[in-house]
Amino acid sequence: MSKILGFTNNGGNDWFNSAPYGNKEIQGIPDPEGGHALNAPTSIPSPFARMDLVRKSFENIIESPNLLFLQERNRVIASKEDEKLVSQCLDLCEILFNYSIYKNKIEIIEWDKTLQIDNLKRSIDKGHRRLGEALELFLLQDANTFNFNDVRSFYLVKYNHEVIGGTSPLTLFFSVGKDISNLELKSSKGKSFFSDIVPLYERDENFQKYLYLLFKSNADLGSKMKAFQEYLVKSLKFLGGINPVLFSELNTLNPTDLNNNYVSLNTNNAGQIVEVLGVHLKTVDPNLLIKSIQKSDFIIHSTKIDDKLKPLVLQNSFNSKLNYINANWDTRTTVPYKAEKENLELRKLPGQDVIYPYLTVSDFFEPNIIRLVYPINDTKYFDGNLKLNNPEDTKSYLLPLKPLFFKYFDTEDLINGGLGKPTISIDETSVGHAIRVQLKIPINLGKDYITFERVYHNDGVADEVVNKGAIKEHQFALTLFPHIKYLSGIDPYYKIQLIDRDVALKTSDAEYFLNFYNNTSSSPVDIEASKNRSKKQKGDFSKITSTYYGLNKNFDYIQVDNGFAKGVIIPKWDNPKTGVDQFTFAIDFGTTNTHVEYTVGNSSPKTFEITADEIQAVPLINDKIDHNFSGTGAIDLRTNKIREFIPEIITKDTMYNFPHRTVISQSLNNPPPMGGNALIDFNIPFVFEKNTDNNSRFFTNLKWDSKEPNNEHRVKAFLEQIVLMIRNKVIINGGNLEETKILWTYPTSMTPARKNNLRMIWDELYHKYFNKNKNTVDISESIAPYHYFKGSAKLEGLGSGISVLMDIGGGTSDVVVYKKNTPLLFSSYKFAGNTLFGDGYNDFGNITNNGLINKYKAQFDEILVNKYVTIAEIANAFYANQKSADFNTFLFSLTHNIEISDRELLDYNKKIANDNDLKIVFLYFYCAKVYHIAQLMKINELELPTNIIFSGNGSKILKIITPNQKLLGDVTKNIFLKVYNLPLYLADGLKINLEKEFPKELTSKGALMYNKLGHEDVNLDEIKQVYTCLEEEHKFSLLNSELNDAVLDKVAEKVKTFNDLFIDLNNDINFYNHFEISHVSFAKFQQIVNKHLKAFTEAGIEYNNKMEAGTAQPQAKIAETLFFYPMVETIQQLINELSSISIKED
Repeated sequence: MSKILGFTNNGGNDWFNSAPYGNKEIQGIPDPEGGHALNAPTSIPSPFARMDLVRKSFENIIESPNLLFLQERNRVIASKEDEKLVSQCLDLCEILFNYSIYKNKIEIIEWDKTLQIDNLKRSIDKGHRRLGEALELFLLQDANTFNFNDVRSFYLVKYNHEVIGGTSPLTLFFSVGKDISNLELKSSKGKSFFSDIVPLYERDENFQKYLYLLFKSNADLGSKMKAFQEYLVKSLKFLGGINPVLFSELNTLNPTDLNNNYVSLNTNNAGQIVEVLGVHLKTVDPNLLIKSIQKSDFIIHSTKIDDKLKPLVLQNSFNSKLNYINANWDTRTTVPYKAEKENLELRKLPGQDVIYPYLTVSDFFEPNIIRLVYPINDTKYFDGNLKLNNPEDTKSYLLPLKPLFFKYFDTEDLINGGLGKPTISIDETSVGHAIRVQLKIPINLGKDYITFERVYHNDGVADEVVNKGAIKEHQFALTLFPHIKYLSGIDPYYKIQLIDRDVALKTSDAEYFLNFYNNTSSSPVDIEASKNRSKKQKGDFSKITSTYYGLNKNFDYIQVDNGFAKGVIIPKWDNPKTGVDQFTFAIDFGTTNTHVEYTVGNSSPKTFEITADEIQAVPLINDKIDHNFSGTGAIDLRTNKIREFIPEIITKDTMYNFPHRTVISQSLNNPPPMGGNALIDFNIPFVFEKNTDNNSRFFTNLKWDSKEPNNEHRVKAFLEQIVLMIRNKVIINGGNLEETKILWTYPTSMTPARKNNLRMIWDELYHKYFNKNKNTVDISESIAPYHYFKGSAKLEGLGSGISVLMDIGGGTSDVVVYKKNTPLLFSSYKFAGNTLFGDGYNDFGNITNNGLINKYKAQFDEILVNKYVTIAEIANAFYANQKSADFNTFLFSLTHNIEISDRELLDYNKKIANDNDLKIVFLYFYCAKVYHIAQLMKINELELPTNIIFSGNGSKILKIITPNQKLLGDVTKNIFLKVYNLPLYLADGLKINLEKEFPKELTSKGALMYNKLGHEDVNLDEIKQVYTCLEEEHKFSLLNSELNDAVLDKVAEKVKTFNDLFIDLNNDINFYNHFEISHVSFAKFQQIVNKHLKAFTEAGIEYNNKMEAGTAQPQAKIAETLFFYPMVETIQQLINELSSISIKED
């Protein structure tokens, strides 16, 4: 049986005529693969067959309405292979159109037809010559069909050193026959080149415009590439139904835009233009590409940066239809949680081969989040909008933000939020107490947001690649001083305290570092000074590490880095108003206590306070919420803030107030070398006498102790902290810094050299913190208190007669005699509170032999140990320090300690006042002072006084003697009458003026009143007089070189004269009847009081010379009377002896 072999239905018997197959006949040939074959035919006998296959695919594909695979029943119109070849041709077109994006991966090589064939034909290699001849033959043979006559060069496209295609005179480009679907090149719309099938109408709009412009501007291309031209026509028609806007644009293209909007495509050799059929191919201008990206809706919305390349902000699973790069975001695009390149400018956009900066989750989020064991003070620090499942949970978190975030946004943006601003939230999840942190970043001109999210887990290890965060719990605290944002023109001065209590084994190796940043710079602010004061020890839960920083620049946030994790603290700064009010401060820098008063404008003096409305040192810890540091026992985070820094509130109704002990604290184990800074190396310990501090060493007697190394710097640090607190108060309350005045008082017994050193410190601090062009004002402690009583109208006769001011401090006493409010006579000496409560002339303290302490210590110990353990520990610390004055001052302070409920049992003043055996010592002390001034007044022929004014903390001694001021006046009058040798006192009598409630405050209050009245400065040196005890010999001054035995004998004689007068005073005012002074103590007094007077005087001279660091010049006048020198040691002997008698009697 016969069979006709053929692909058509035309046939006949035997041989018959048949025409060549046309398109109709070819399309009628059944495809055994059903059009799904993916491998191209390989039997076409031409090296240029690939070009023809691509052309044929275009011819086939244009028969499909949507320009994709088409099969009608068994008849394939456009095969899968056609679909692929056309798409890959367009891929090559688009890649080279966006050449600047892919230029690091793509290489274009010219193959000059004539030159290359000639080279082959001239080759010594036979195979090369044959190849050249064959190519030449085909080029000639197919010249008309393939447009080879119009081809000067072919251009090969290589990817990763492999040819993937080239230019074609039939279809612009052709792809190679091998599989190139795995090249991992992406289009701007996220499609994979050479893998995904993408018709022209689905491609980038700019690319479509380019192709239509290319053919519209070069009519010959359409005539020579008819299949490609027809493809363009069909694609445009299909586009009209799906994108009418672009359809309209493509129909109205201006041919001149080709050269205006694009640049010529060059090979890898600069200046070598890629052309097809003499038409120069174009590519996107790299600058235009950047501009195109900068029109993306994902550009970060930040008014802070002016970078030419503002980064995009990208997230996974973003599903809003926003423009990415000339196309909407493809939700399938994968964004890495952590970019491969740290440098933003080297990053390749996700889903693209474009090098352009973008931001992802790990650029802003830290891998770990720091959990705190206490709630953050969210009124003063930003807590990240924290929400916990359990409102009673008292933990909180630092912001897990990297400094890069603040390159684009200010701290105020994050705190205040609002339209077009970033927002952050920290929420506790319901699973495993994990923490979810969300950060919304504004994009698209602030109209949209990208949300970065990271969940932090309790299970240990973070992995940024998969966006897993870890929670790291740490025990540290921070306090800022002051918590204010300085206004422009005001020099900032910050002190920062960091306390590290990471003592558990897992975190004990943590070492904390703080970096301070402001909103205007990505570099940390310079740290002027830093210091570790205390050091923790692994496993010792009682130890902490404390670090202090000093900054002289504004900052907006702090980065905490402990080696385990990092986090950010953002203060919610207090913003003070512009300063207009005029403040004046008066500081009484006393031996035992220091006090500060101030006025605003013409107001009355007020004690310096830091109230709840003007807190200067603001801790990160929120103590308004009742918490126990989440059960961690980390209470030292709170207590050490006050120990080594400064309390939040300093007011009279709290534990911390003024007057305050004149004491400075420094590290016990890491003391500063010579020098040091306030609130870094040193601080005023407001816990002194109130709480324990085993990590610090305390220094008292700052005013006089020139023997102690580095004392001058301790004095400066003490005063500098006072000045800083004053400055902050002025700023917070709207004061004018430059108009602020500082008055400071000094004892006139202070040597000129020491006073000048003090003035230098005060003026240096004033110039630094207030006004460089003015100085401080010094006022004598002898002048200031008088003006308090005068200004308060408390003086007898309003001060019209003779008034005597006696200011009794801890170390010195000043006496001034006034007549009609004018000072006439002045004297100053070191016979004051410490004479009674100190160690006499003992250089190193003699507390174990101090009779007063030995008598009462056991009584206090019994009460304190049983009821107030902490205060008992403080008492032991003072006792161990060996200084009787400090221990006695501590005992006196207990009646003001708010921690003590039964203060009556611990009233030291009252105990001594009821001690009939010791009271004679206090009466003797008082009478000696009265006798001394009476002698000076008599020598100067002054009238008897009508007022005796007492001020200073030492004047509290008068309450020990008697609460009866009239009785005290009678004693005083009796002494004056004996000295003046008069029978009767003045008819006006004598008024004792004593401020019982706040004697220490009088000096500062009086200084302000004196300054306010505008009195001229009094030159006290002109009216100063030293009682030499040789006035009868007309010797009214003494040189240091004149202190010989004869002078010492005369001093002892004068003291003996007074002692006799005092003993005789008992006949006029019976000590037992009026003061309940015991007979046995009076008898013992008489046995002791006149012993060793000359030796004690010598000891006093030697001791005081040491106190002045041996600076007494032989030809200089003695600065104070020697009259009291023997009495200082006599009083010590009396106290010890009389206390011993009392103990034996008990």
